[in-house]
Amino acid sequence: FVTTLIDSAEKTLFALPTGFVEPPHLPVLTHAVIEAEEKDVQAGAYSIQDNRLKLEEDHRKVAAEELKSRVRASIVALRGDYENILRENDIIPEVARLTADELLVDGDYLEILAEEGQRMIQEVHKECEHDAEKAEMLLTKLSKRMQDGLLLEETALSAFYP
Repeated sequence: FVTTLIDSAEKTLFALPTGFVEPPHLPVLTHAVIEAEEKDVQAGAYSIQDNRLKLEEDHRKVAAEELKSRVRASIVALRGDYENILRENDIIPEVARLTADELLVDGDYLEILAEEGQRMIQEVHKECEHDAEKAEMLLTKLSKRMQDGLLLEETALSAFYP
């Protein structure tokens, strides 16, 4: 009896009105259909703008590598020339042979490096002094701001000590 009552109630509650036309059946887009549409674009593809930027970057890298290789080749050539000079210097008699100081190609370069190193050390010292002074000033300002309203800066409480 209860099931027939429920069935009749469902029919009356969910019955379609007269003259109702069902809408045409639309396919439900599933995840597989959406993935199939997304596969039109390749995974590693770039947009036109990205492609142009990548090409420009690649050209810059290639040009930089070419410049590096030319500089490296010239350095190798200079080293070879210097080694030849050292070998020739060893062959000639000791009276005419050049000393190590005379063979020094750029003696001023070592002095320039030492001066630059000292300058960098002084710059670091100045930066550290500035940071220390700034921290000290902040501490002074903070303590002045916080302690101005206090009657005592500190006091020992013997009750807290065992």
